[in-house]
Amino acid sequence: MMKSKRTLSMLLALLLLSSGLVACAEGTAEETSNGDAAGTTNVEAVPGESELEAETDPFIADELPDSLDYGDDDVTILTWNTYDPSEFMVEEDTGEIVDSAVFYRNLTVEERLKVKLGYNQVMTRGWDGKFMNEVQKSVNAGDFSLDLIAGYAGDAASCAVGGLLLDINALQYTDLSKPWYYKSATDAGTIGEMVYLTAGDLSYSALARMSGVFFNVDMINDFQLEDPYEIVLENAWTLDKMQEMINGIWTDENGNGKKDSADVFGMLIAHDQLQTTYYSAGNTWIELDANRMPALSEDVNSERVTALIDKWIAIFEGDVWKGNVDVTDVFDQGRSLFYVYPLGHVATGLRNTELNYGFVPQPKFDENQENYIASVTNAVTMWGIPLVVQDEDQAGALMECLASEGYRRVTPAVFEQAYKAKYNFDETGRQTIIFDTLRANVHFDLGKIFSTSLFSGVPNSAYADCIWNGANTYTSKMAANKRVINRAITKLVKDLGGETE
Repeated sequence: MMKSKRTLSMLLALLLLSSGLVACAEGTAEETSNGDAAGTTNVEAVPGESELEAETDPFIADELPDSLDYGDDDVTILTWNTYDPSEFMVEEDTGEIVDSAVFYRNLTVEERLKVKLGYNQVMTRGWDGKFMNEVQKSVNAGDFSLDLIAGYAGDAASCAVGGLLLDINALQYTDLSKPWYYKSATDAGTIGEMVYLTAGDLSYSALARMSGVFFNVDMINDFQLEDPYEIVLENAWTLDKMQEMINGIWTDENGNGKKDSADVFGMLIAHDQLQTTYYSAGNTWIELDANRMPALSEDVNSERVTALIDKWIAIFEGDVWKGNVDVTDVFDQGRSLFYVYPLGHVATGLRNTELNYGFVPQPKFDENQENYIASVTNAVTMWGIPLVVQDEDQAGALMECLASEGYRRVTPAVFEQAYKAKYNFDETGRQTIIFDTLRANVHFDLGKIFSTSLFSGVPNSAYADCIWNGANTYTSKMAANKRVINRAITKLVKDLGGETE
């Protein structure tokens, strides 16, 4: 358990950090009406204590009462073995941009609510039941050992399906309309009037797990290809354009006549990233109807999806590698033109590389698609509140305070500084515009989040497997799973939406 010391020196350090944490960036980004984009540029400072905030502060404040005082109570958040190391807890201010922001976010939450934050980590990185078991034990025992959960999305969804989570929307201090919660994430955790899961500025994995396309700048120049930044900004970054650029890149470096990890490729992509291309092409799996109940999207059985699969199969027949080993090294060593992978790779695998790279959205289906979509991967964190907690109001206040302080403190550090400045090699400001576009269109989907726990894995597997195996059997797969899907939706509405038989 991490118990931060509340000292004058730390508060002074907090003020110093606040004065220089966020770098200015070219351009501006307005908060979207649906709350998915909370970022702004040209930020002068991360706010410190309320009395010191500038009148021009671009970040709104939360509405938590100043009088909240939980008497230095221990509160515990159950987390998972995230791919983003400092997502939840940092023991001390290391001087690293993100570490410092998370450290002082936690300290500020402790000061504001008069609590002592503790994080219990379950060593899991996928849907294996371990995380849900910990929540189940706490709820069944009624021991009030947990106050919030922050789990791998599929695990968090399992907790909701298991009836282990409270309705966040009903709590006194949580306001899910605020910009620190992503609307698409809240929708992905919504059944009727009940909201069981959400994500946003509570933790930065919602940014780090946005899937896009890294590109090798030197290879772009060496092969005399078009500038990906310009293609994106001209609304011409489509699957056909990407395929055109990939063709002719593969080089059989070891001369064995087959594609393997020693070669140079046009593109790298793994199966889990392939799943996200369904959403980046503008499709949804589950939508909320007029009563905010989940319903199967018309996209699922559309001709557009079968055409999308055909496009990807054709791409795989070219200079693309889908090796079974960790392909990140191939790109990091400068041997692939494109790499479909989450944005967070810039702060892990690429942080010390000399590779000259850029990052753009996944391509659109075609130029008629309205927006570039940034689908989150399976490894994104979703947040919820256990069914049995020591104080529901306290749990709601804790969630709101973590999200609110993360919005003003951590997200600017991660997004503006770490992704737009420290690791950004484009001096023209185009990368800034593209990042803002991605965040404005980050996509969570109930079908993807609940894929394993509710839909027998169909949303994550049916589409991607067809492409991976090079056979478009999607229509027959969906027909075979029609009853499973409809039964799952009916059960979800009945059990969690408040409906009775």
